Amino acid sequence: MKVCNHIVKTLFLTILLTISPTVVSSAQTLTDTLTVYFRQGKMNFDPAYRNNGERMDRFVGRVRSVSESTGLKIISVTHCSYTSPEGSAEINERLAAGRSSTLTSILSPKLNFPDSIVKAINLPADYSILSELISSSSFSGRDAALDFLSSSDGLDLAAFRSAVGDGAYKYIYNSIFPKMRRHEVIISFIPEISGTVIEEEPDTVDIQEIVLEPDDSLRAELPLAEPVVEPAAPDTSLVEPAEEPAGVKTGWTVKTNAIGIAMALANAAVEYQLPCGVAFHIPFYYSGVDYFKNTLKFRTVTVQPGVRYYFKGPDRFWLGLHLGVGWYNVAYGGKWRIQDHGGRRPAYGGGLDLGYRLLLKEAPYGDWGLEFSLGGGVYSTCSDKFYNEENGPYSETAIKKTFFGVDGAGISITFRPNRRDRRSR
Repeated sequence: MKVCNHIVKTLFLTILLTISPTVVSSAQTLTDTLTVYFRQGKMNFDPAYRNNGERMDRFVGRVRSVSESTGLKIISVTHCSYTSPEGSAEINERLAAGRSSTLTSILSPKLNFPDSIVKAINLPADYSILSELISSSSFSGRDAALDFLSSSDGLDLAAFRSAVGDGAYKYIYNSIFPKMRRHEVIISFIPEISGTVIEEEPDTVDIQEIVLEPDDSLRAELPLAEPVVEPAAPDTSLVEPAEEPAGVKTGWTVKTNAIGIAMALANAAVEYQLPCGVAFHIPFYYSGVDYFKNTLKFRTVTVQPGVRYYFKGPDRFWLGLHLGVGWYNVAYGGKWRIQDHGGRRPAYGGGLDLGYRLLLKEAPYGDWGLEFSLGGGVYSTCSDKFYNEENGPYSETAIKKTFFGVDGAGISITFRPNRRDRRSR
């Protein structure tokens, strides 16, 4: 229906431009809009993020084509910046202004707009936009979210989360909030008239991309404000303080430790990330082979479940606590081989670990990363000591010791699959 309306309006405009261009110039305005999206807490323009670069290139091409070959004149350029609602009002204002400055500096040399027609409108954490996005989505808890927004002057995230429930809030945080972190550039055209004759008839306007609206439609949808003074050098590393750490992506992550693989330890780990920065982590190691000869081996079955806290940022440090249980049969080529007592008494204990996760690549199907980790702990052991030879006899049995030292080191490849509801971020 909307496409049909566009076609009718375009044909109507063409007829009027031919008969009476003066009437059309005062009654109709053509507009085109570019929308680009930003990562949470960022002001820099990322062409790869959500196809920003492709949309900008198409937009620049359309505007150049319309302004150079159709006889239409650009009369206004309006920059509108939005943010998601997690941060304070002060930081959201800075983010909106910085994003506006970024897009202005990128588009100005491409399209050479005169400063007199450029306006900036910053609408950080616009709750009407949040309501529209929630209304157009389908998820459990949508009605509760809309009821809360309609009855509240501001957005208290803790109260909002309590009102809609954890599942709905998680959906909104991962699928709705990213759509609010955007900047729109709205360009308005009118026919350029010389007396009562237009030099070229605007027959090349792309009706799929440009929407015809009345003169005052932009003013009705986007109440104009005083132009915002753009910061001279926006801080592109600013992170919005939020209830959930910036860059946190909740859900499952799988990983494998390259150091373990190099030691012939088959290994895998799973992790579940909560919105608050806390994650539950369970790694598993297994080896049942010798290192080329039976006097050199590190055979083990080990599990080290733990909990971690991730600090803010997409590339993040973490601190953790872990427990450990491990069965072992080790020999280092010397005189002795050490095994857990009777093959039934594992070492057990726990300790602390720390690390750093680096985001390598975001893709529609998931995010790839690299993780560096180091852990140390205290373990109770009860071991049997054998002569290190094939079917070597006991030397000592049930040797009880307490182990202090490094109990884990890793350089792990991580993968976090994206769920279906995150593909539209």
